[in-house]
Amino acid sequence: MSVFTTSPDSTPGLLGRVAQVIVDFVLPEPCVICQRPPRGLCADCTRHIVRTHRWSEVDGLALCVSDAPADLMLRVVRAFKDQSRTALARPLALALSSAIEAALRRFPDADAFVVPPSPWASWRKRGFRPVPLVLSCLGVRAQPLLRRRRVRVDQRALSVNQRRENLEGAFEARFMLNGGTVILVDDVVTTGSTVAEARRAIEAAGGRVACVIAMARVPLRHSRSDIATPN
Repeated sequence: MSVFTTSPDSTPGLLGRVAQVIVDFVLPEPCVICQRPPRGLCADCTRHIVRTHRWSEVDGLALCVSDAPADLMLRVVRAFKDQSRTALARPLALALSSAIEAALRRFPDADAFVVPPSPWASWRKRGFRPVPLVLSCLGVRAQPLLRRRRVRVDQRALSVNQRRENLEGAFEARFMLNGGTVILVDDVVTTGSTVAEARRAIEAAGGRVACVIAMARVPLRHSRSDIATPN
């Protein structure tokens, strides 16, 4: 897989990540699934989320997701993102590795991995970008191809149509792709509205989306408390 030539992404908030490491050391938290020591994710629960992969479809694109139980993946993703428990990036990377390998076998012509851009408010609050951090644990660099054109509202309480309207025209490519092929990577796919908008922006720049990779696929009927905070 080659990469497009582009400027490097903004460096994540280093102070925020250092502070979280200190907090994790002084006030260690138990396993996010079984609530027993050690902190982060214990070996038994890690085995529950590090499984194989499965293929489905979203927005007319092939979607490859972890085959781990969605409710367990959501609990880990939510703790990782909403509680800034960055130590969970490594087990999440292991859970995603099978899907990434399968996508590369199926689409060997892909030029880069691309992650839909997070809101600036989320980046400032966390001090890191969740999906790029997970990918970095696998030695994969997400290309900063997309950027936000406007601020959107929180999607968790919106219907399918409202989500698509909320994201319509929200992304744009930083540069033209001239026929380049990318693989989209996100944490949780619900209605596919983020995927659809990212695909629109990539195609508008002359690129093509080969497929989508995600940690979990969750139907919209899950309650708000069950769904991880969107990027």
